[in-house]
Order: sequence, then C-alpha cells, then structure tokens
Amino acid sequence: MVDQPELMQSLEELRGKRLGCWCAPKACHGDALVELLDGPSRA
Repeated sequence: MVDQPELMQSLEELRGKRLGCWCAPKACHGDALVELLDGPSRA
C-alpha cells in the first residue's frame, strides 16, 4: 500500500471510523491500516 500514493492519500478517510474484521487470532489487515494511520503504538 505504501507504494501506491492514491491509496495512501485515501487512507485518511478511515480516521475515526470503526474497522472490523474476523481475522483474529491471525494477523489483521485492520491493524495494519491503523498502524499506517497512527503509528505502531495504536495497532
């Protein structure tokens, strides 16, 4: 995603929204998006 500027620009649209998935206990794509938005401490 970081290699795709269009996606990185639209990432901010997710801020403040509730992200949900059914990945647990596996690695979660939602956690990756939160980390891109807020940094590693929030994921």
